[in-house]
Amino acid sequence: MDDARALAEQLRPGRRVVIVGGGFLGTETAWTALALGCEVTLVNRAATPLAVLGDHVGSLVGERLRAAGAALLTGRTVRAVHQQDGLPEAGRLTVLLNDGTRLPADAVLGAIGSVPATDWLASTGLDLSDGVRCDAGGRAAPGVYACGDVASWYHPRHGGHLRLEHRMHAGEQARVVAANLLGGTEVLNSVPFFWTDQGPHKIVVHGLLTPGSDFKPLEVDPERDRFTGVYRLDGRPVAVLAWNSPEEALRLRRELLTDPRSADAPTPAAPAEPAAGMPVPELRQAD
Repeated sequence: MDDARALAEQLRPGRRVVIVGGGFLGTETAWTALALGCEVTLVNRAATPLAVLGDHVGSLVGERLRAAGAALLTGRTVRAVHQQDGLPEAGRLTVLLNDGTRLPADAVLGAIGSVPATDWLASTGLDLSDGVRCDAGGRAAPGVYACGDVASWYHPRHGGHLRLEHRMHAGEQARVVAANLLGGTEVLNSVPFFWTDQGPHKIVVHGLLTPGSDFKPLEVDPERDRFTGVYRLDGRPVAVLAWNSPEEALRLRRELLTDPRSADAPTPAAPAEPAAGMPVPELRQAD
């Protein structure tokens, strides 16, 4: 909340804002800053913003950002940020890129990802190989559960552990944990789902965006600026996407990802049980 308030103070008309990172937070903030009258430069390591969505969708997001007035610098990273002491407009910043480019800025936002904050659990005996490792019901150890961005749950549908940083996924995890704390035996076996608002454009994704999967548009309606598509890995659908057409994403989810009659539907695996002798951690109240 403190970061959000500090950023809001900087997003005023005419302010030069450099955003480092072209993921969901970086691009959504870019659209907000543009709407508030800022001059926006987005610096991104990958060739397109939202690279996780693939070249087709990422390139379109980049085109729309540029059309809205943002400067988009791809394939570059930030080497340093310097304060311009002694210049007429003292206190402003210079962002130095790896190719030698210097960008003047009034504010710089770093949105380059996050790592699980698990250091405080290092001595507990929990598996912290990627966040807090849990079974399909959210249990990390007897009497210990974790949910949210930090939690890596076993997912029966995909046959492995997933740590997904999406709000909807965290809410579903919390429901399962609450049920299990009350004596239930629930597991999380739903299709992952998220959306992002890119200015006037809403992107909805159901499924798991797997590295190496290929995106193919299915229904394109240029007059209404809508399309849908499916991501396939080795010919098998792993996710569906809709641009400005969330209801079509739900239909594709049912047809390709969840309908057991579909030859493309993933085969659920048996839920993972905690290994025998799972350690009981020694948890202490945080300061």
